[in-house]
Amino acid sequence: MRAMALCSAAPQRPFLLFLMFLACFAKAYAQNGYGPEMSIGNTSVQYIAPSKFTTLSTGTMSGFRLGAIADLQLNGQLYFQSGLYFTVRSFSKSILADSAGILYEHVDESMEIHYLEMPLSLMFKTGRQGWGRICIAAGATISYVVGGVATLHDYGMNIKQQPFDNSSNITLVGGHDLNAIDVGLNLSLGYEMYKGLYFKLYYYHGFNNLSTFGDESFRLRSLGIGMGYFMGKGRHIHAADELIAE
Repeated sequence: MRAMALCSAAPQRPFLLFLMFLACFAKAYAQNGYGPEMSIGNTSVQYIAPSKFTTLSTGTMSGFRLGAIADLQLNGQLYFQSGLYFTVRSFSKSILADSAGILYEHVDESMEIHYLEMPLSLMFKTGRQGWGRICIAAGATISYVVGGVATLHDYGMNIKQQPFDNSSNITLVGGHDLNAIDVGLNLSLGYEMYKGLYFKLYYYHGFNNLSTFGDESFRLRSLGIGMGYFMGKGRHIHAADELIAE
């Protein structure tokens, strides 16, 4: 029993050591920030149609992110950032299956996917804390699909040469209609003002195939702009000088 307990605890040790490492830096610099963030952007798709279908087109659609972020200072210019967001990404596609005009099916679909996301990023900031700074970040984002909705228009000619035309709205469930987990690259470039307000341009590049339908495949990309506000010690004008005085 003791051996089993030791084995189960072993994988947690690197993570606990990492948290202790960050906590030491946080205490040393004491300029950690936290606050709300929101952004809007467009999502595109890397799409591969299922067998017997040809992709006619894919479309870019708008979405948003809303959540909270923590900003942990590791040294004068290097920061670790993480948070939790509710994110919506959407795209559209049009595909066609055609057997010499005798049997064909045309599907137009728009899909809106809802996520809970946790980014893990390293950010470099120019200058000193408490002054205007340019911020550059890169890292990974772990996303969990909590749901969504798909709007379908499916029409064509069946094997009996009878036309059909159907429209429907489908509620999507993560882990069933869509793969539940996505992992992606995140990049951002922004500017943090002296009172903690910041603006940024961000890019997300998803790596996982989210489709669960046969050999269909799609991966999402997002580009957008965001803004947020950092609270916490050292987040106001000339904070660097005040911390030195302390």
